[in-house]
Formats: sequence, structure tokens, C-alpha cells
Amino acid sequence: MGLTERQAKEQGLDYKVNTHDARQWFNGRRHRAPAYAYKVLVSKTDGSILGAHLVGPQAEETINVFAVAMKAGMKARDLKSFLFSYPTMASDVSYMA
Repeated sequence: MGLTERQAKEQGLDYKVNTHDARQWFNGRRHRAPAYAYKVLVSKTDGSILGAHLVGPQAEETINVFAVAMKAGMKARDLKSFLFSYPTMASDVSYMA
């Protein structure tokens, strides 16, 4: 969803990359996920979410949280402060942003 790291570089954007192998997180363990990881690009300038890339259980649904946040102009700090129901895959989003 959004920009890839390559696209962000090509556009000359100042950004940070949040990435992690999350297989050992609770949701990764409860789904016995052979793969569960993310990469989220966040603007250093204003904290906007430039791109989000997920692999793992229910990634096709969890990515929708990032899509809505990006469309609404939410910042990474907004996702970090949001209280998601637990235990759901979306509850991991606040750690990814």
C-alpha cells in the first residue's frame, strides 16, 4: 500500500523505515505463522505514512487499516495511540506505525 522504499528514494523524500520480523509476537505465535513481517515508511518531515507492506496471517485485512489511515491523512502517531481490539491482527498495527 502506498510507496515502496525505492519510490520514496526516487522522489527524494525524507523518511524512516519501521521494519521487523514479527513471527514471535503473540499474533504470529498464535497463528503459527511461518512468515509475519512488516515495513512501514514514515515521513520524517510530518509523520505521515508513506507506505506499508505486510506479509503474514490476515495481511490482506490488516493492510486495510493502513489504507484507511493513509486516505484519511492520519499520522503514524495517530495509529500508535489508537486502541485496537485485542487479540486481533489489527492490534499489532500500533506497533508497526
